[in-house]
Amino acid sequence: MIILLPNSKYRTVVDIVFGMVSALIPALTGCATLWDGFGEANPQSCMVTPSLCSAEQYCNPATNQCELADAGSLMKGEWVPVPSGTTVNLRAVWGRSSADAWIVGDVGTLLHWDGTSWSSVNSTTAMDLYAIWGASDARIFAVGNQGTIIRYNGLQWNSPKSVGPVSLRGVWGAKQDVVWAVGLGGQIFKGGTGSNWSAETSPTNEDLHAIWGVAADNIWAVGGKQIVVRNAGAGWYVEETGGNSTLNGLWGLDSSNIWSAGTLGSVRFWNGSSWNNLAVNTDRTRSVLYVYGTDASHIWMTGEQGLLLYFDGASWSMQSPGTTSDLNGIFQTGPKDLWIVGSGGTILHQTL
Repeated sequence: MIILLPNSKYRTVVDIVFGMVSALIPALTGCATLWDGFGEANPQSCMVTPSLCSAEQYCNPATNQCELADAGSLMKGEWVPVPSGTTVNLRAVWGRSSADAWIVGDVGTLLHWDGTSWSSVNSTTAMDLYAIWGASDARIFAVGNQGTIIRYNGLQWNSPKSVGPVSLRGVWGAKQDVVWAVGLGGQIFKGGTGSNWSAETSPTNEDLHAIWGVAADNIWAVGGKQIVVRNAGAGWYVEETGGNSTLNGLWGLDSSNIWSAGTLGSVRFWNGSSWNNLAVNTDRTRSVLYVYGTDASHIWMTGEQGLLLYFDGASWSMQSPGTTSDLNGIFQTGPKDLWIVGSGGTILHQTL
């Protein structure tokens, strides 16, 4: 087919189409939304290639372009989405520095942050992983379904150890070789050295979702029916129970300042002698899934459908993370780096 142009020169349709496409491509550079319409990610978008941005820049999700951190509309304190390379549910994050952090998630997902980007790491399990805790960059533990416990030795993740047919939901250690894991059905396990994990006598059959402590002889775990179990050095006992809600998250500053939260707007505070209700989460439809803090003036609660609560030392406030994904975990990995992980591969970063 030939088209006769006004200047009487002949050009093929192929030539014309090629010219139109060539002119269009530069306009698409940096636009991940339009480029995705062609079925592949645009490598010139910083949302796809985070390394395009320098240390002085951030990736503005509104434009998919690198912008100066002190000159853009997204300033310090804003939550920025970061590519995860996966769509599975991410459950927990933990790290030692701004250039060394880990995320665990469903189907054995393991992601590592090297200071520039998150990358997938070969996993030794296909089980969903719900929690991660570490004592150092060479002693990291992750737990999940079917009693799965895997440990990182600084070079690789070891073959999974199973403590039985139980879904483990929380892990915490007093030091690298004294670690506890808790799970559904009130089950509690202690280990940390090699594959030597043993069941501890639990005072409850209620599901346990989180564990935290100040020392090997002062540990708490929380779960269904607002149960709180404690080990003060002489074994586990029920410290409190009887509520209608389920406590999912637990974190403390010391033995007299501990926060726990969960379903139906429940938020509990331990003052050293008793547990009391806090009127923090007024949205009873969205459950808190995780509680975390760094000091008395920086405490967060993350939850369903983008729920994010923050305590600045004086009062609690509800923040907007810019997503409706379930936010399953939060952790500060460096002096200025705060990470949130959630459903559908969600990763959010905030510069403190």
